[in-house]
Amino acid sequence: MGLDRRQVTVLGRLSDVVVLTSPFRLTPWVGSVPYPYPYAAAPGEVEEILHVPLASLLDPANHGVRRVEAYGMSLDTHTYRAGAHVIWGATARILHELLGVWRSL
Repeated sequence: MGLDRRQVTVLGRLSDVVVLTSPFRLTPWVGSVPYPYPYAAAPGEVEEILHVPLASLLDPANHGVRRVEAYGMSLDTHTYRAGAHVIWGATARILHELLGVWRSL
């Protein structure tokens, strides 16, 4: 992402998230960076960087839930529409927790 850690103000940690399609677990951290910031997608690692307005993520019309089977369990998974894109998987689960925290402030 090309993020200079000296430019980040750490705000807190979210819950660990298991990536359902791999054996990985993510530990998401939330931080604030100066706006605008010159993010840079690393080729071969990041296909595209989406800038999604918070109001769009908070709009119930852009949120969906579907049930999937993973590791012998039935789980609810979240999706978020961002223009022509659909945010899903671990990213959507992280966003769901972040938006819950945001709404409680």
